[in-house]
Amino acid sequence: YDLKDPATFAASSRVNVALKWSAPPVWGTRPLFTTRSQHTRTRSQYTREVHTLVHNTHGSQGVTALLMLTVPWYLRLYVHTLSVSTRGRDVVPSYVGYVPAQGRRPHLLELLLQLPPRSTTRVTLSFERALLTWTDYPPDPNHGFYIASAVVTAMMPIDVNQTLVVGFATQFANRTPLSLERGVSRVYTPPLLISLPTPDFSMPYNVICLTCTVLAVGFGSLHNLLTRRFTVAQPAPASRLVTCLANILRRMRGVPPL
Repeated sequence: YDLKDPATFAASSRVNVALKWSAPPVWGTRPLFTTRSQHTRTRSQYTREVHTLVHNTHGSQGVTALLMLTVPWYLRLYVHTLSVSTRGRDVVPSYVGYVPAQGRRPHLLELLLQLPPRSTTRVTLSFERALLTWTDYPPDPNHGFYIASAVVTAMMPIDVNQTLVVGFATQFANRTPLSLERGVSRVYTPPLLISLPTPDFSMPYNVICLTCTVLAVGFGSLHNLLTRRFTVAQPAPASRLVTCLANILRRMRGVPPL
C-alpha cells in the first residue's frame, strides 16, 4: 500500500504501520519559549530590582504570552518603575493588571506581552524590602525568603512539537487522533531568594546573661554586707622564740629591745 494515497486511509479500511529500530529512538523537542532566569540587582541601599527574561526561540512567528508575578506583601513594589524591553528597545505591554497587597495578601501583576521571533524580552521592576516583626521571621531567617516563580502562559502555534506531514495533516485532520488546535503552554521561572533585614536573635540571650551576672554580683555584695558581723579582734601574743629573734635583730640595728 501507498502511505501517500488518501484511499489507503479510508474509513472502511484499517492500516497497521510499524517501524523497528535497532536502538530506541530519542525524540528531542525544542521549546518555543523559555525563561532563562529571574534575578535581583541592587539599585540603592534600600531599593532593588527584579529582572525576568523571556526568550522566544521561534524563527519566524511571534507569540503572545501572559506573564504573571506573585510577590509577597513584605516586598513593596514600585509599579511606576515597571520597564519592558525587547532587543534593547522599550515596549508597551498590551495589558497591565495590578492588584496591590492589602494586609498580608500578596501583590499580583499580570502583563500581556508580544514576543517577536528570536527575541529576548526583559521585564524590570523595583521593590523595597520591608521590616518585619520578630514573630514573622521563619526559623532560619538568615537563609533568606523564597519568592514564588513567575508564570509565563502562551498559546502555542500548530506546528510546534508535532511531527505531521505538511498538507497531509490538514486533509486528514478529522481521521487522525492528533489535535490541530492551539494548545496552552505554561513555563515557570526558578524561585527567587531574597534576603530581608534580619535582627540579631541572639541579643535576648546576651541580655539575659548580662543581666543575671550583674544581679548576681550586686546581690552577692549587698547580702555579704548585710549579713556579716564585725568584731574587734585582739592580737595574739607572740611566742618566746619570735620575741628572741626580734630582739636580736633590734640589737644588731641598735634599737632597744622589746
